[in-house]
Amino acid sequence: MEKQRVKQYALILAVAGVLLAIGILIHPDETQEGALTHPFWFLAHLIIGIAFVLVVFGLRAFEIKQDKLNGFDKFSITLVTLVTIIIVGLAFFVESFIVPALANSQYAEALAETGPLMGGVFGTVLFVILIIMALSFVLLGITVIVRKYANPLAGIFLFGIVPLVFAPPLPWITGLIGGVLAGIGISWIGVSIFRNVK
Repeated sequence: MEKQRVKQYALILAVAGVLLAIGILIHPDETQEGALTHPFWFLAHLIIGIAFVLVVFGLRAFEIKQDKLNGFDKFSITLVTLVTIIIVGLAFFVESFIVPALANSQYAEALAETGPLMGGVFGTVLFVILIIMALSFVLLGITVIVRKYANPLAGIFLFGIVPLVFAPPLPWITGLIGGVLAGIGISWIGVSIFRNVK
């Protein structure tokens, strides 16, 4: 029964990675005029939100066998889980609904980097969350590499979250490539865990 549960969660993780890559691929370049009101803006964040929901559940593939996890493993998995839950809320509610609505209103200037949102407390909190998110996926990647849950390259691909969360200010194409690689890494890990369950 436990093996079946691990397989189910591993498949969820694999699907999450595919959805993340798709969401990133269709995400408009937010440095371009009209990106926030582009129809794909909502769709991309909806897909990314669903992907992160699935990541939260898919990580259970690691957690079921707690006796095989060391302190570092548990910390990295827990940190990814917690920050992903926060990102789900941002992707679903803030990015999918609030940002396009503001961009279409007389309050569009609030979204500017120096505006009351991004230039204020919200922007600071978001920046801290994104730093923690980047760190958490790097730590999970290290866990995957060291504990050989999958090919080391899959763990390295998780590092793609770093350029993703910091684009901008990094170029959009850098974030796109990083996000797609992270999605591939997540799927690869899910498939590897599924195949390794005997």
